Amino acid sequence: MPVTNSGNDIAREPVAVLGAGSWGTALAIQFARAGHPTRLWSRNEADAAQMIAERHNRRYLPDVRFPDRIEIHRELAAAVKDAAAIIVAVPSHSLRALLTQLKPMLARNARLAWATKGFELDTGKLPHQVAYDVLGDRYTVAVLSGPTFAREVGMGLPTAMTIASPDADFAAHMHPSLTTVHVDGAAVRSCVTPVSTVVGKDIVTLEGLGTPEKPHPIQKAFVDEQAMQCGFCLSGVILTAKAALDLNPKATDAQLRQALATVLCRCGTQTRMLKAINRYAKEVRA
Repeated sequence: MPVTNSGNDIAREPVAVLGAGSWGTALAIQFARAGHPTRLWSRNEADAAQMIAERHNRRYLPDVRFPDRIEIHRELAAAVKDAAAIIVAVPSHSLRALLTQLKPMLARNARLAWATKGFELDTGKLPHQVAYDVLGDRYTVAVLSGPTFAREVGMGLPTAMTIASPDADFAAHMHPSLTTVHVDGAAVRSCVTPVSTVVGKDIVTLEGLGTPEKPHPIQKAFVDEQAMQCGFCLSGVILTAKAALDLNPKATDAQLRQALATVLCRCGTQTRMLKAINRYAKEVRA
């Protein structure tokens, strides 16, 4: 049952997400929010039955309901049939076996992206090397990565993802489904929202908060507290904190921690980030 696609534009075309762990589930939710009919495939029959019945992933992402555009699939061939893009989101130790199973189902013009992290234990190979071992170089491929966390993507919080591909067209068409902006202070997916609905509204990205010469007060607070880290969660922390304080300038420390629960990194700079947020909160409350 070969996979085909009708052209280069995957907007609103079916997307298959293979793997119903936390990352695969979050990506399926994101693509469905972006307007794609999305098939989420699970190899576990019991998990698939639960998701079909309850419309959420009780095991991995229990707090997020599935958008209506998500279908749960138990059969791999049915999940990938006529999909404009296939997103592989299984653990690295399962990647080779899944690609081997998938290969006979792929048409020449199939397009795949993998969101698998780590490396293959037996060989030490990275996911792209495993993919080329199994599939060769005949297919259009891409790599999907962070900086982000599955839970924040699933909950629709401000985040960032990276898509890389030797095919610039594929990457360009995948990218809009993975973007987040603030519209009037709320986190939304830019490709989900028609331009006509945001005329006259305030649209802000992290880069739009301020400039190097005149940073936004929350950006200045982070600089003053030297709350700099690897960047994997920094944008989500800043935008989430700002949105929470915009909504409730009198938010308590406990309320701010609750708002940040899904994005605040546990790295060594967490204390400094919290101090920066508290500094900004005091300025807002003044």
